[in-house]
Amino acid sequence: MSPSSERPRFFTDRGLGSHIVPDGLRAAGWLVVTMDARYGPQASQGVSDVDWIRDASSQGECLLTKDTAIATRPAEALAIYMNDARAFAIARADVTGPTMLAWFLANERSIHRMTTAKPPFVMAVGPDYLRRKRLAYP
Repeated sequence: MSPSSERPRFFTDRGLGSHIVPDGLRAAGWLVVTMDARYGPQASQGVSDVDWIRDASSQGECLLTKDTAIATRPAEALAIYMNDARAFAIARADVTGPTMLAWFLANERSIHRMTTAKPPFVMAVGPDYLRRKRLAYP
């Protein structure tokens, strides 16, 4: 990760969409790259979780995702571990774009503070909390 004097950079997966969440975070001053911006709208649909985890982590970006299961699925958990990823995942899969945005913004201070924490980790993001998820690797 970049030195603490620099603003953290974030990468959003396809589950967070390309507009509501990333645009709202950008409006709040976050530096955000979406899957569509990195890979193109068509190609992004075929990028595996392992690949975007590796690519974003190698760019020094923190991961924003709607999928807490990346902490427990073997391939994704290994990718997070091997790439020293810092991931923040929405705690519930049944929430809308505006709600996901609200949860990230409600936890903005804690998320930004965690961007300099020792990786790897996955944090579940709820309406008013961050909770570390157990990483299923090693």
